[in-house]
Amino acid sequence: MDSRFFQEVVINGEHLQIFASKVVFHHESQSLIISDLHIGKAAHFRANAIPIPTIANKENFWRLVEAIEKVNPRKLIFLGDLSHSKWNTEWDDFKDFLKQYDTVEKLLIKGNHDILHSKEYEEAGINVMPFWKTGKVLWTHEPIDSEEFYVISGHLHPAVRLVGSAKQSLRLPCFCFGERQGYIPAFGQFTGTALYQPKEGDQIWVIANDSLVKIPT
Repeated sequence: MDSRFFQEVVINGEHLQIFASKVVFHHESQSLIISDLHIGKAAHFRANAIPIPTIANKENFWRLVEAIEKVNPRKLIFLGDLSHSKWNTEWDDFKDFLKQYDTVEKLLIKGNHDILHSKEYEEAGINVMPFWKTGKVLWTHEPIDSEEFYVISGHLHPAVRLVGSAKQSLRLPCFCFGERQGYIPAFGQFTGTALYQPKEGDQIWVIANDSLVKIPT
């Protein structure tokens, strides 16, 4: 694979591949990790008179197919906010979409937006848990403090602002790995971003023009 589109990162002895498509592959468990898909958000906006095109949800599915086919994972881990809010028809579309991957184990680390009835996740073949552990890494939706584990979370939708010599600026989604806490970018369309303030020693890769670019800190 072209190194412009993915990078190898080692966290507490565990091997990750991060992709410009905003996903992570955990080598030891052969798991594809995706955060903040927010299925149903486009339909939620339309229900509130915000004209989001229906193609937005399909684009999420197309990108997800591409990510799955690229690494052929044993597990599919959703790092919270898989669904956006109340049930709508986009969730049923997603359940139908998952049927083509019925041999892949699916796990949801429950996020603050994941408020669907438990039967919806059961019908989709998704096991729901508060966190996921792999070796010395703890995967959570929202960041937490841990003395024992390195914590990798979603929730933040991280981005950094890059400023050029002429004061022009770009706000770009990113992967961030600090001393004890890492964040992965939101996968879903129309999720927005929150600015992350880099600290000295952080490893940060921004996503620009579908490529990963490491920036100095």
